[in-house]
Amino acid sequence: MTLPNFLVIGAAKSGTSSLHHYLRAHPQVFTPKLKEINFFDYDGTHLDVHYWAKTLEEYERYFVDVGGAMAIGEVAPIYLCSRAAPENISRLIPGTKLVAILRNPVDRAYSAYLMSKRAGRTSVDLQSAFATRSAGYIVRGRYATYLERYYERFDRQQIKVLRFEDLTKNARSLTRELYQFLGVDSSFEPPAEEVHNKGYVPRNEFLNRAVHSGFVRHVLKPMLPNGVMQLARKLRSANAKRPPQLPMEIRAELATYYRDDILRLQELTRVDFSVWLSESNPA
Repeated sequence: MTLPNFLVIGAAKSGTSSLHHYLRAHPQVFTPKLKEINFFDYDGTHLDVHYWAKTLEEYERYFVDVGGAMAIGEVAPIYLCSRAAPENISRLIPGTKLVAILRNPVDRAYSAYLMSKRAGRTSVDLQSAFATRSAGYIVRGRYATYLERYYERFDRQQIKVLRFEDLTKNARSLTRELYQFLGVDSSFEPPAEEVHNKGYVPRNEFLNRAVHSGFVRHVLKPMLPNGVMQLARKLRSANAKRPPQLPMEIRAELATYYRDDILRLQELTRVDFSVWLSESNPA
């Protein structure tokens, strides 16, 4: 039986797609081609989440071809905010290493809102979307609240917290740090120039809905060859345009909302996030 010895647990919209790419590129690392199997979050209650494995036997099948990999893992950003995942992980693989990459929660919230718009999961306008603090893309930026569940169950040495800003400024330095944590050759340099899962707003809504349909993402995508997927990515890129900046008044309100949690996060992780407290422009 082979199970992961590391998990990238989030946060969503914080560079996990890039980490998945860099991890898969390393010859001593194995992660399934499919990102977000989501097994450890499964408790039978979330009907809006796609689970590619609901039993341990199904999950193990994703790790039958690990070969001689030293680091074996999964990337699933749903685990950070999951109520079930911390307990399930500590019960099944208590010695696993955990990686969290965190983004300024204001920018992350806006990025998550734009993703929901692209995917057709919300039609709410920007002002209305951020008028309440109960929306999922807002509360999921309270990182300290969620990470506390992991620090309660795992030794501090098992948890690595990375900053999204470091990924965007110097991806090679961050990947070396990540490889060192996983115990693999840190001198390996992955193809780090490409930006993965970049935020955008669509030019054509009809084309965007087709690309982001559940059938395309969950049924067709795993079966399509790389050449077709590259063509699809080019089509999506051609249909993309840069999103507008988050209005400053909304940004200031969210910064105030997240302030106490950021301070708690610094104490919990012993990582400096003070730049988030002073930023006034989107990352």
